[in-house]
Amino acid sequence: MFWNLKGKNLLGPLIELILENDIDILALSECKALDCQALINSLRIKGKEWKRVEFCSEGDIKVLAKYSVQIIPYMEEERHSIYKIGEKENIQLLMVLHLSSALHLEENARDRKAENMSRILRKIEKEFYVSDQFKTSYVTYIAS
Repeated sequence: MFWNLKGKNLLGPLIELILENDIDILALSECKALDCQALINSLRIKGKEWKRVEFCSEGDIKVLAKYSVQIIPYMEEERHSIYKIGEKENIQLLMVLHLSSALHLEENARDRKAENMSRILRKIEKEFYVSDQFKTSYVTYIAS
């Protein structure tokens, strides 16, 4: 599930959505007001083990997952992150992308950024899935 929190602390609604929909992976943007550890602790109280998935915590995107989900960061940037999900021959890439809104960029500039991100993703897919280690079919998920 992807959710742009727009700076709001929506701890209660997030817990409800995760539990009601049996969410495996949660990607958030504009979530600085949210205490991710409080979310993890609240889920633990409800009998669900979750973890944060990140190299560094400075970016605009936060990803959390069920403890049982095999997910590791592959690349993290300020407005996009890529994660490897699964193991051995069943690995997929998850790209979480936070595109700029019309409040900050005009349509042409947003289109160019989206096209650039698409090129980056295609390059990463090619590098990742063509290597000897990961010769497999792939599925790409993009959230914005």
